[in-house]
Amino acid sequence: MSISATIEFIDCNNTRAYVYKHWDGYPSGIASALSKATNSAWELPRFEADEFAASFIVANKTGPGDVRVLTKASGHMVDYHYVVTDKAGAIYVTAYAYSSESNKRKLVYDGYLLGLSSVT
Repeated sequence: MSISATIEFIDCNNTRAYVYKHWDGYPSGIASALSKATNSAWELPRFEADEFAASFIVANKTGPGDVRVLTKASGHMVDYHYVVTDKAGAIYVTAYAYSSESNKRKLVYDGYLLGLSSVT
């Protein structure tokens, strides 16, 4: 069973970019994927939403349908939604889990990227 996610990147100009990840969308999987993306993105503190989203795709796409660009955050049934920004020159992540029963999201993490991998 795959754990899917949408990732919303927002920069200081409120520019937004959206990516869908079909599997490994659980918090530690996204923490790893975001860490990989930093290797091809602008060096922080420079953070541009569209550029970091492109780096995320480059670093993590392994095959058809795995990672793709979205035109908006909604429209896909996913297990998690992440909002990625920069704060004080570091990647900051807010993570939400979706409940299939209530179709509502629940905050599961709000902090720097380093702590995301420990969320269960």
